[in-house]
Amino acid sequence: MKDGLTGLLNRTAFFETLGRELARASRQNRSLALIMVDLDYFKKVNDTCGHLAGDAVLKESARRIQGSVRPYDTVGRYGGEEIVILLPGCGQEEAVQRAEQIRRNMAKQPFALSTGEVYVTCSLGVCATGGSETTPEELVQASDQALYSAKKNGRNRVAVYTRRGCLPQCPENVTTRPGSEHGSLQYPGDLATANAREETGITDVPFAISF
Repeated sequence: MKDGLTGLLNRTAFFETLGRELARASRQNRSLALIMVDLDYFKKVNDTCGHLAGDAVLKESARRIQGSVRPYDTVGRYGGEEIVILLPGCGQEEAVQRAEQIRRNMAKQPFALSTGEVYVTCSLGVCATGGSETTPEELVQASDQALYSAKKNGRNRVAVYTRRGCLPQCPENVTTRPGSEHGSLQYPGDLATANAREETGITDVPFAISF
């Protein structure tokens, strides 16, 4: 079942796929990662440009995200401006790199709207399981906690929920990677300035995760 606006899997269909892939990962003792994406200050798009513009941003965001993942990854609309990505066979380090690529692809080019161009950044929460038994709800909850940390620490960044055995609940288990600046909704007059600003995020070195 597809989401009518973005063409992504809807929430129900995504959870069905997540359940199957978690069971497969457990049987085969393979890793699996989940990325949760939230568009920064999306409400401002609706308030400033109108809901049709907000719909256009959601559709283009879905297109950019789908273009940033592998053909066999699963992308779904979790609800509102939140999008979830399932990466079978993907460990935490690779998932962080994929999330960072998505963050850059979202931020480096403006969204063309009928009212003009606008830059929209995103925050991302990552959690991976190493093949141990995990429920869909646990994996989503962990990714959501990482996403909350990314937003709390300034937006436009990737946060990782580190995992050692069972899913811990303490906020200190979340580590963040910043982008080049805080998340924002901007109406730039100079595309080159925005691209130059985004390039500073490329020098970020992925942190090491230990299990």
